[in-house]
Amino acid sequence: MESLPRYGFTRVTARYWFQQAMLTLTTIMMFLYLGATALVVAAGQFQWSSFWLAVGLIFVVERLVTVWSNGPGGRAWAALVLPEMIYDLILMAAFVTKESRARPRTTTVAPGVCARCRRSFVPG
Repeated sequence: MESLPRYGFTRVTARYWFQQAMLTLTTIMMFLYLGATALVVAAGQFQWSSFWLAVGLIFVVERLVTVWSNGPGGRAWAALVLPEMIYDLILMAAFVTKESRARPRTTTVAPGVCARCRRSFVPG
């Protein structure tokens, strides 16, 4: 991500800009989802929904079908959605940390001083 602004938006970098945008959107949506769920639980309004349980079951079945050829061990891990969700949260936290550190810092530098190395130079 640090080099994307340097290259700008071109046909070559468009794919990478899109990946970063989708990663950002996914991260925002996951933390909004977790926050909303925590608020509902804290308010004592949580209740199970048959519809959403069925949707979740469809996703678990799809995961099992996808890894069926990996044997019983692969199927067991695929059936457990929670470890993958925890792993995704760790990756998202790393992404947020990276983004917070990658933002350019603006500093005021006196005329005739290199902004990167803080050494004086004579323009010419």
